[in-house]
Amino acid sequence: MSLYQVKQTMDPLERQRIETEKRRLRNIERAKRILHPKTRIMGIDKNALADQVKVKQEAARLESERNSFYDNQAVRHAKIANEHFTKKQNERRKEHQELEFFRVQQINEKRARLAAEEKAKNLPELPTPFLDFAGEDPHINERKKLQQAQQKDWLNQQLDSLKAKETNSAQAQADYDAVQLRIYEIKGKLEADAAKVRGQENRKAVLINRQLAMEKQQREDQAKAIAKRQEEYELQQTLNSDLLTETVHPRLQGGSKKCSDALPYHFKGFSVNQRQEILDIQQQQLQAINAKRAAEREAEEAFNEQQVNIRRQLMLQERQRQQQKVQERASLESTRRVQQKDHKTRTDYLNNTVYQNPVDPSFFQQFGTSCR
Repeated sequence: MSLYQVKQTMDPLERQRIETEKRRLRNIERAKRILHPKTRIMGIDKNALADQVKVKQEAARLESERNSFYDNQAVRHAKIANEHFTKKQNERRKEHQELEFFRVQQINEKRARLAAEEKAKNLPELPTPFLDFAGEDPHINERKKLQQAQQKDWLNQQLDSLKAKETNSAQAQADYDAVQLRIYEIKGKLEADAAKVRGQENRKAVLINRQLAMEKQQREDQAKAIAKRQEEYELQQTLNSDLLTETVHPRLQGGSKKCSDALPYHFKGFSVNQRQEILDIQQQQLQAINAKRAAEREAEEAFNEQQVNIRRQLMLQERQRQQQKVQERASLESTRRVQQKDHKTRTDYLNNTVYQNPVDPSFFQQFGTSCR
């Protein structure tokens, strides 16, 4: 065995035969690909479509999260407002009940006093021997004064209680108005921030769509240039190949027994009908490509017009929402003014009509006028 691993050399004619066979098979495969009418149809750009779908899904997700956040904020503010409104209604109901109880108590006391006076008037005056004694009740004057002071103190306490309730009611109303004003300020700020964020996202989306359109146009131009160069190259290779030119290799010229290998299938060229068929197929492919490009151009223009209409509709809807918010705010202000006017009217009625019950000196002089 030899010390060096030397490979056995191949016969040049055998190598040439193998290379010629490979070239022949490659030319056959190329001819099938060139003559096939459907191999030259270009497809769509899947990567660009996937990027657009991804961007739209991300924008939809961000829009959904932002809407959920603002909806939760609106629900929370509405809940706080309802709680304050319910609390205010309960306080007003309680004050009304206490006022009604106070009125009923005053009416009952007045009725009892009138009944006692009427009963005292109807009693006959009977002589009693006890009144003949001097100094029977020496502390009657002091007791009368104490009773009068006690009655006056009770009335003052009731008036102070009513004033304290009125003060608490006014403070609660002021707190409620302050909370409502704060809620509307926060809501307006949130709406302004949301509009600002939507504007920024719309501008970003426009820039992204513009960049994607430019990239798509560049890819289409590059694909067209590559396809054109490939067409020219394949056309030159096909026209200059040994299959069509019947070129005999120099090594096989001059007395070789395998000269027939340089002429695969003894090709003698296309006939007139075959050449015309090839030209017709190429013309059909060119027309199909032009029709497809025109359809893509029309689809792109329709898509752009649809996007413009959608943006226009969104702007109109946004303006309508803003107008509706302005109208709702104006209606709310009108309602609050009406409520404030009703509250002022009710308060003036209570202060000027219901609570105007000043203590007259004759009220205290009615005590101590009867005997036991």
